[in-house]
Amino acid sequence: IDGGLERLPEWQNVETAGKTNSTCTCNEDTVLWRASRRSDDVFFPSIVTRGRFWWYAAMVQILMIPLPWLEESASMFLASHQLNGRPFVVAAVRRGNKSVEVPFVDIREFTNQLRAFKENYGIADVLLQTEDPYELQFLERWCSYQGLRLHYTENFRTGMDRFSTRFWSSRVNMTEEGRVAALNLLIGSRGVAVLGSFHSAWLKLQPAFMMAYHKKAVLVIGLASQDYQNFRSLLGSEAEAQQLLRPGEVFEPVTWLLHGDPWRRGPRK
Repeated sequence: IDGGLERLPEWQNVETAGKTNSTCTCNEDTVLWRASRRSDDVFFPSIVTRGRFWWYAAMVQILMIPLPWLEESASMFLASHQLNGRPFVVAAVRRGNKSVEVPFVDIREFTNQLRAFKENYGIADVLLQTEDPYELQFLERWCSYQGLRLHYTENFRTGMDRFSTRFWSSRVNMTEEGRVAALNLLIGSRGVAVLGSFHSAWLKLQPAFMMAYHKKAVLVIGLASQDYQNFRSLLGSEAEAQQLLRPGEVFEPVTWLLHGDPWRRGPRK
């Protein structure tokens, strides 16, 4: 760019513009729009017009190759839960101290979507990612009643953000916390869809791992109108892979969800 990034008046967004102690963050809508406009006369238009989630997936594919022990742990989990041959949905139920930033998403927002996945696609397997033991217990009972199968990693859950000394005063084994997170990301990468709050950074990481594994867009559902620069992170034909729902809404089924995977089934008629 001739003259550097400062020649772009919209490089900083309205929240950071003019602040001397902030990181340089771009006005993403404008920058992505500019990239898409350039796609007509560049050598690699299919890459330029991709959105943020696609680039996250490329980063995962190149920089975040799992170590052998992690691959083995994920493979053992998938095999023992009989998930290798079945599509499943990832439910990221963020609790802990997230209420400092935004209200918790009501658990009914999750159960409404899980019921719809079974009705539309016959998907009855759910991978739960949460730090809250009470939500785990609730969803175990609910899934059993609904004829769904709930899966989760066997690790200690306190209901608090143990990775932060701001919220957890006891000594924390950060290696263990990182292991649990990495294992869940790797297992979750095999899922065909993920739902949670777009205000959570987890819904940047998990879709990236999923797209890197499947090598295609996956359905990413944001609940209860919560968004923090995550929505509209895909462009062009892949944009419909993201849906931001208002409270009480149920996602719109897409015909391509299971295409390109071993099970190859579309929505039920």
